[in-house]
Amino acid sequence: MQVWLQYEFQGTMALKEHHRMPPYVLLVMCCTSYRVHSILVLRLFNDSIAMIFLYGAMNLFIENQWALGSLVYSLAVSLKMNILLFAPALLLAYLLCLGLWGTIKQLTICASVQLVLGAPFLLANPFGYIKMAFDLGRVFLFKWTVNWRFLPEEVFLNPFFHLSLLCLHIVLLGLFAYTHGNK
Repeated sequence: MQVWLQYEFQGTMALKEHHRMPPYVLLVMCCTSYRVHSILVLRLFNDSIAMIFLYGAMNLFIENQWALGSLVYSLAVSLKMNILLFAPALLLAYLLCLGLWGTIKQLTICASVQLVLGAPFLLANPFGYIKMAFDLGRVFLFKWTVNWRFLPEEVFLNPFFHLSLLCLHIVLLGLFAYTHGNK
């Protein structure tokens, strides 16, 4: 889903830049997509709303509006925690573009938004809120996966598979930082 939405966003930005297609055509394209219809209409997931905020934040980062981008990114995280999957790359962008002190400022903005939005829950039941919000022991169900459907269920449910994906992600981020960080 994330990859597909990234392609949609890049395609939208490219069309916006070149003015080859009227904007309303994009709406028709989105409405006729089976996957979009399935996610937005049949299952009513909040992924799309969170991704709109994420793409807005990325657009702000591209335009060097880091503080506003951090605020919008944190709002996206408050809608759907899978937006945190972008956090390592965002941290790298903060460090490379803003340095250590600029990164601390942006992380403070992100944390402040989370504290303000979570305050009613943190005041009422802080332990329960933290425990349920960050349930890292949760196991994803194979029947709901789309991107990993080609794997056998035993492989998908194996904790080693998930740990391997996380390690691969970290290695690729490190490789990217090493190759692009000195430019």
